[in-house]
Amino acid sequence: MAEKPILMNDEMVRAILDGHKTQTRRPMKPQPTDIRRSPFVQSGLEDVHGYELRPRYWPGDRLWVKETVYVQGCLGLPLGERQPTHYAADIMCRDEVEDYTCKPSIHMPRWASRITLGVTEVRAERVQDISTGNVVAEGFADLIAAGLGATEHFDQFYRLWDSIYAKRGLGIEENPWVWVYTFKRRP
Repeated sequence: MAEKPILMNDEMVRAILDGHKTQTRRPMKPQPTDIRRSPFVQSGLEDVHGYELRPRYWPGDRLWVKETVYVQGCLGLPLGERQPTHYAADIMCRDEVEDYTCKPSIHMPRWASRITLGVTEVRAERVQDISTGNVVAEGFADLIAAGLGATEHFDQFYRLWDSIYAKRGLGIEENPWVWVYTFKRRP
Protein backbone atom coordinates (compact mmCIF):
# COMPACT_ATOMS: atom_id res chain seq x y z
CA MET A 1 0.00 0.00 0.00
CA ALA A 2 1.31 3.41 -0.96
CA GLU A 3 0.13 6.97 -0.49
CA LYS A 4 0.13 8.96 -3.74
CA PRO A 5 -1.35 12.21 -5.07
CA ILE A 6 -4.06 12.35 -7.75
CA LEU A 7 -5.24 15.48 -9.57
CA MET A 8 -8.95 16.28 -9.70
CA ASN A 9 -10.68 19.31 -11.20
CA ASP A 10 -13.41 21.25 -9.36
CA GLU A 11 -16.24 19.31 -11.02
CA MET A 12 -14.72 15.97 -9.99
CA VAL A 13 -14.09 17.20 -6.43
CA ARG A 14 -17.73 18.28 -6.04
CA ALA A 15 -18.90 14.86 -7.31
CA ILE A 16 -16.64 13.09 -4.77
CA LEU A 17 -17.85 15.32 -1.93
CA ASP A 18 -21.47 14.66 -2.97
CA GLY A 19 -20.80 10.90 -2.91
CA HIS A 20 -21.47 10.47 -6.65
CA LYS A 21 -17.95 9.84 -7.99
CA THR A 22 -16.41 6.44 -7.23
CA GLN A 23 -14.37 5.93 -10.39
CA THR A 24 -11.84 7.77 -12.51
CA ARG A 25 -10.20 7.02 -15.85
CA ARG A 26 -6.64 8.02 -16.67
CA PRO A 27 -4.85 7.45 -20.01
CA MET A 28 -2.16 4.79 -20.11
CA LYS A 29 1.35 6.16 -20.56
CA PRO A 30 2.67 5.27 -23.04
CA GLN A 31 -0.34 4.22 -25.11
CA PRO A 32 0.03 0.57 -26.11
CA THR A 33 0.41 -0.05 -29.83
CA ASP A 34 -0.59 -3.70 -29.75
CA ILE A 35 -1.70 -5.61 -26.71
CA ARG A 36 -0.99 -9.29 -27.25
CA ARG A 37 -2.68 -10.58 -24.14
CA SER A 38 -5.22 -9.49 -21.59
CA PRO A 39 -5.16 -5.70 -21.21
CA PHE A 40 -4.46 -6.00 -17.49
CA VAL A 41 -2.56 -8.53 -15.44
CA GLN A 42 -0.94 -7.93 -12.08
CA SER A 43 2.58 -8.22 -13.50
CA GLY A 44 1.84 -5.53 -16.05
CA LEU A 45 1.73 -6.04 -19.80
CA GLU A 46 3.98 -5.42 -22.73
CA ASP A 47 3.17 -4.06 -26.15
CA VAL A 48 5.15 -4.88 -29.28
CA HIS A 49 7.80 -2.29 -28.43
CA GLY A 50 8.54 -3.96 -25.09
CA TYR A 51 7.08 -1.23 -22.87
CA GLU A 52 5.82 -2.66 -19.64
CA LEU A 53 2.48 -1.06 -18.88
CA ARG A 54 1.62 -0.71 -15.24
CA PRO A 55 -1.11 1.31 -13.59
CA ARG A 56 0.06 4.21 -11.46
CA TYR A 57 -2.28 3.20 -8.65
CA TRP A 58 -3.00 -0.28 -7.24
CA PRO A 59 -5.77 -1.71 -5.05
CA GLY A 60 -4.99 -0.73 -1.47
CA ASP A 61 -3.23 2.52 -2.40
CA ARG A 62 -4.39 5.66 -0.62
CA LEU A 63 -4.74 8.69 -2.87
CA TRP A 64 -4.72 12.24 -1.59
CA VAL A 65 -6.68 14.49 -3.89
CA LYS A 66 -4.92 17.54 -5.29
CA GLU A 67 -7.42 20.30 -6.08
CA THR A 68 -7.18 24.02 -6.72
CA VAL A 69 -6.90 25.96 -3.46
CA TYR A 70 -6.60 29.55 -2.35
CA VAL A 71 -4.12 30.07 0.47
CA GLN A 72 -3.79 33.15 2.62
CA GLY A 73 -0.09 33.83 2.77
CA CYS A 74 2.03 36.45 4.48
CA LEU A 75 0.93 35.40 7.97
CA GLY A 76 4.47 34.72 9.15
CA LEU A 77 3.87 30.96 9.19
CA PRO A 78 6.78 28.73 8.14
CA LEU A 79 6.58 27.34 4.61
CA GLY A 80 4.73 24.02 4.59
CA GLU A 81 2.59 24.71 7.66
CA ARG A 82 -1.19 24.87 7.51
CA GLN A 83 -2.52 28.24 6.49
CA PRO A 84 -6.04 29.61 6.05
CA THR A 85 -7.36 27.87 2.93
CA HIS A 86 -10.39 27.97 0.64
CA TYR A 87 -11.11 25.27 -1.93
CA ALA A 88 -12.01 26.40 -5.46
CA ALA A 89 -14.71 23.71 -5.69
CA ASP A 90 -16.53 25.35 -2.74
CA ILE A 91 -16.21 29.01 -3.67
CA MET A 92 -19.45 30.74 -4.58
CA CYS A 93 -18.11 34.27 -4.77
CA ARG A 94 -14.59 35.32 -5.73
CA ASP A 95 -14.73 38.04 -3.06
CA GLU A 96 -14.21 35.25 -0.50
CA VAL A 97 -10.64 34.80 -1.73
CA GLU A 98 -9.70 38.35 -2.65
CA ASP A 99 -6.66 38.35 -0.32
CA TYR A 100 -5.69 34.76 -1.05
CA THR A 101 -3.15 33.28 -3.48
CA CYS A 102 -4.39 30.67 -5.96
CA LYS A 103 -2.51 27.37 -5.97
CA PRO A 104 -3.51 25.26 -9.01
CA SER A 105 -4.12 21.61 -8.18
CA ILE A 106 -0.72 20.59 -9.55
CA HIS A 107 0.93 22.79 -6.87
CA MET A 108 -1.41 22.05 -3.97
CA PRO A 109 0.60 21.20 -0.82
CA ARG A 110 -0.08 17.87 0.90
CA TRP A 111 -1.22 19.55 4.11
CA ALA A 112 -4.09 21.23 2.25
CA SER A 113 -5.63 17.98 1.00
CA ARG A 114 -9.04 17.28 2.49
CA ILE A 115 -9.98 14.16 0.50
CA THR A 116 -8.36 10.73 0.72
CA LEU A 117 -9.45 7.87 -1.53
CA GLY A 118 -8.76 4.15 -1.23
CA VAL A 119 -8.30 2.28 -4.52
CA THR A 120 -10.43 -0.87 -4.56
CA GLU A 121 -10.13 -2.03 -8.19
CA VAL A 122 -8.03 -1.38 -11.29
CA ARG A 123 -8.71 -2.49 -14.86
CA ALA A 124 -7.84 -1.47 -18.40
CA GLU A 125 -10.21 -0.59 -21.21
CA ARG A 126 -10.68 1.80 -24.09
CA VAL A 127 -12.27 5.09 -23.05
CA GLN A 128 -15.22 4.57 -25.43
CA ASP A 129 -16.02 1.23 -23.74
CA ILE A 130 -17.48 3.05 -20.74
CA SER A 131 -20.94 1.78 -19.74
CA THR A 132 -23.89 3.82 -18.50
CA GLY A 133 -23.27 2.53 -14.97
CA ASN A 134 -19.65 3.60 -15.18
CA VAL A 135 -20.64 7.08 -16.42
CA VAL A 136 -22.67 7.31 -13.19
CA ALA A 137 -19.65 6.09 -11.18
CA GLU A 138 -17.60 8.84 -12.87
CA GLY A 139 -19.84 11.34 -11.08
CA PHE A 140 -22.65 12.00 -13.55
CA ALA A 141 -25.46 10.63 -11.35
CA ASP A 142 -27.20 14.01 -11.42
CA LEU A 143 -27.97 13.46 -15.11
CA ILE A 144 -29.95 10.34 -14.30
CA ALA A 145 -31.77 12.14 -11.48
CA ALA A 146 -32.67 14.86 -13.99
CA GLY A 147 -34.22 12.21 -16.24
CA LEU A 148 -31.82 12.71 -19.12
CA GLY A 149 -31.30 9.83 -21.54
CA ALA A 150 -28.19 7.71 -22.03
CA THR A 151 -26.97 9.88 -24.90
CA GLU A 152 -26.76 12.92 -22.60
CA HIS A 153 -24.82 10.90 -20.00
CA PHE A 154 -22.20 9.92 -22.53
CA ASP A 155 -22.09 13.40 -24.11
CA GLN A 156 -21.38 15.01 -20.72
CA PHE A 157 -18.63 12.48 -19.93
CA TYR A 158 -17.11 12.86 -23.42
CA ARG A 159 -17.12 16.67 -23.13
CA LEU A 160 -15.34 16.53 -19.77
CA TRP A 161 -12.84 13.96 -21.09
CA ASP A 162 -12.05 16.05 -24.16
CA SER A 163 -11.69 19.24 -22.10
CA ILE A 164 -8.87 17.53 -20.20
CA TYR A 165 -7.24 15.19 -22.73
CA ALA A 166 -8.06 16.21 -26.33
CA LYS A 167 -5.27 18.80 -26.42
CA ARG A 168 -2.84 15.97 -25.57
CA GLY A 169 -3.99 13.83 -28.50
CA LEU A 170 -5.96 11.52 -26.18
CA GLY A 171 -9.50 12.68 -26.91
CA ILE A 172 -12.59 10.54 -27.30
CA GLU A 173 -12.05 10.24 -31.07
CA GLU A 174 -8.61 8.67 -30.51
CA ASN A 175 -10.23 6.15 -28.12
CA PRO A 176 -7.14 5.75 -25.92
CA TRP A 177 -6.47 2.88 -23.56
CA VAL A 178 -7.19 3.96 -20.00
CA TRP A 179 -6.70 2.66 -16.50
CA VAL A 180 -10.03 2.57 -14.69
CA TYR A 181 -9.63 3.15 -10.95
CA THR A 182 -12.52 2.40 -8.62
CA PHE A 183 -12.21 3.94 -5.17
CA LYS A 184 -13.93 4.65 -1.86
CA ARG A 185 -13.59 7.83 0.13
CA ARG A 186 -11.53 7.34 3.29
CA PRO A 187 -11.53 9.31 6.54
